[in-house]
Amino acid sequence: MASKFLRNLHEVRGIPTDKKYYAKNYQENIYPETMDEIHIRMFCRGGGKELYPTDGTKEKAACIYSSSMLSYNFFHWINEKHPLTLFGIKFTKVVFEEQFRVLKNRNNKANIDVVLLSEDGETLLAFESKFTEHLHKGPVTIKEAYDNSGNYFSDGENWVKVINYLRSNSNKESYQEGLKQVTCHLIGISNVMRDRTAIEWFNKNSWLGHLYHINISDVKKIIFKSLVFHPKTEKEGTLSEDYEILNREFVSQQINFVPKELILENPIITYKDLWDKGMRDSISDPELKKYLEKYLSAHVE
Repeated sequence: MASKFLRNLHEVRGIPTDKKYYAKNYQENIYPETMDEIHIRMFCRGGGKELYPTDGTKEKAACIYSSSMLSYNFFHWINEKHPLTLFGIKFTKVVFEEQFRVLKNRNNKANIDVVLLSEDGETLLAFESKFTEHLHKGPVTIKEAYDNSGNYFSDGENWVKVINYLRSNSNKESYQEGLKQVTCHLIGISNVMRDRTAIEWFNKNSWLGHLYHINISDVKKIIFKSLVFHPKTEKEGTLSEDYEILNREFVSQQINFVPKELILENPIITYKDLWDKGMRDSISDPELKKYLEKYLSAHVE
């Protein structure tokens, strides 16, 4: 990724960083500069280990282009007193790094960045956040376990076809790893809609279950979307647009066999669209609005 966008982001964020664009610590990279204990536990359990030091002194989350902290800053404020109304639905609960089992008899789990629960408890909205990852090109590596249809909780033959498609079309000209990650998320979400074992595991281990006593079987629909930051800079903006198109085309291939309760229409959205479609009007804290608008000033209009 070219440094022009990072310099632009660094300028608009206004946070002192080192040459690698790491702040002094992750607290300087969030609003406000403290994180609730339960959110700390969520990020510590997540696969990305964002709050663990990467070089002995600084956490991954201290990087000003951390996708996890981007999503935290945009969503941490949501609760029953401060709901987010999006797509005509009022969301009152939020968890980060929610985990869904992917394959049987394996410890691999899909970590979804943000999961929102609607006020009536009937709708989940799951976001996979991308800040700069989708601005990198490269092929994907997929483990052999994904080739065996018997390793899946459900729809194994269909998912193996998706995996074969990814392998056969893997190239260095686009962000292929993102498509593999989307596949794992869709597998994990589908599992909790169709398989008793996956449902029981989720109800026992999820943050939604732990904090809000949510039984996933009571949820009537789950909306999944990739949420991407689309930079203003020309080169990175083009890369983002390329991935957005690729993502839409790829997800469209899976709509016909995933559970009908899994909503994949318009499967990708930008942070700017999220802001314009409901987040701006839902936030009551003027200082938080100003903070988030600094991010968006580096986003395409």
